[in-house]
Parts: sequence; structure tokens; C-alpha cells
Amino acid sequence: MVSVVVTAYNVRPFIAETLRSVISQPYANFEVIVVDDGSTDGTGEILESWGSDPRVRIIRQANKGSSCARNAGARAAKGEFLAFIDGDDVATPQRLQSSIAALQKYPDSALSYGRIDLIDETGQTLSRRRSSRYRSGWIAGELRYRNFIPFSAITVRRCAYEQIGGFDENIRSSEDWEFLWRLATKFEVRFVDECLTLYRVRKASKTMDLQAKATAYRAIQERLFEGNIPRIALASGSIGLGSICLKRGEPMRALSYFCRALVQHPGVALLYRSEIHDRLTQFFLRSNQGA
Repeated sequence: MVSVVVTAYNVRPFIAETLRSVISQPYANFEVIVVDDGSTDGTGEILESWGSDPRVRIIRQANKGSSCARNAGARAAKGEFLAFIDGDDVATPQRLQSSIAALQKYPDSALSYGRIDLIDETGQTLSRRRSSRYRSGWIAGELRYRNFIPFSAITVRRCAYEQIGGFDENIRSSEDWEFLWRLATKFEVRFVDECLTLYRVRKASKTMDLQAKATAYRAIQERLFEGNIPRIALASGSIGLGSICLKRGEPMRALSYFCRALVQHPGVALLYRSEIHDRLTQFFLRSNQGA
């Protein structure tokens, strides 16, 4: 069985679509565990209508953050595999089937993940992430410098999750990066070259808070590098903040972060060469279409 853990905090406009996308999966043997992490916007009222579905279990708790919510869902899970998705994202039809097929094909891998497409609050496609940015195998070395694994597109073996102790509940932001790095130091991971999740970009989400993200990046890097953060890692953090600015529709502010990154360490351009190539390709395609 696959246990799909859905974490929800103030996602009233989106949670029903998320659950429909999971329930309609052609992969038959799964359960859905929704953890309402103290929502105050009426998310709980939407979830009540799903209580009669035998495949869905609802857990309610006071707001404790994503790490606590994900651990609560995993503790309640019965499945051999844990598939995580946030309560405002959308699973594509092959989300579970392709994820499990990869883990069955590669029994030494503890985690599989796929590509994502970015959508806005209305469901319109913003951009498509290219496969050149993703990696398989022993990836802890590169993951230490940048998190390229989209969390809402991962499926992990429950035994591996338990072996590393789940999520660190002391971390309130970028907790997925720290979790994935710990997992990647002990196990191989497998990339599935398919779009498995539609990732929703919301201006009100914690991911879009620049100051909070800057603080979180620094805290995670302090832990991953044991306090001795190399300059190229700091530059990578600036690239991450610039990417958030692009999602927020602030290209000039993004450019300032990218320039800062190059000043911190010019070698960061090589670390992000795949992303740079993809962005330039998309830019020229849009330019030609406009012409």
C-alpha cells in the first residue's frame, strides 16, 4: 500500500482539487491521510465532506508547522511507501504509479521523485521544469549545495523514512531540504522523467517570504556544513532567493540576487548551468513566438 500524506494549512480554495487529484489515481492500493495543521480559513469545513470516503483519514492538530504535520501523517500511515504532497498542489494521473514503479525497479533506492510544472492560483501553467536539472543515484554531494528535488513529487520507502527519524520538528522552513539531504547521505534516490505534480505558486505561501527564506537557507546551510559554509553555498542561497523573486514577478530584484551570487562565487554559474540553459531556451522560444 501507498500512504499519501497531504499536509494542509489555510488552503481552503485548493484542498478539494488536491484530494480529487489523489483519489482519482489509477494506482489502486492507496490510502490518503490529510493533516490539517491548525487551519483558520475554513479548510477544516471542506475536509469534513471527505470524511465519508473510506480511503481518506483526517487528522487535526494545533498549528505546529510542516515538519510536525508530515510526521503526524507518517505515524498514522499503514503503507510501505509514503507519498507526500502539499494541500495546494495537484497530483498528475501517473503520480503514484510511476513513483512506485521506479522504486520497484530500483530496490536499493529509498526515494523516487519526478518533474513539476508550476501553476498559478487559478491553475494556469506558469512554466515547465526541464529534466536536465534533476539527478539520480548518490546525490548528497550536490544536494548539500542546492535542493533540486520538488517535495510534492516525492515517494519514499517508509523503512528509510523511519531509519533517518523523519522530519526534524525544530525546523519550521526548508525542512524538506534538510530531510532529503539526510536521506540522500544513506540511500540512493531515483528521478522519474515525468511530470508528477503541478506545483502551485501562491504569493501568500511561506515559500514566497524572502526574509524568512533567507533565514531558513542560512540555518540549513549551517547544519549541512557544520557551521563552515563555503562561499559557493552562500551564492547558491542567493540564486534561490532570486528564483523566488521571479515567481513573485519581480525580475529586477531577481537580477540583483543573481548578480550578488556571482560576486559571492562565480563558480555558482556552473552549479546552476542546467537551469541557466533552460531559462535562456524558454526566453528565446517566447521571443520567437512573439515575433
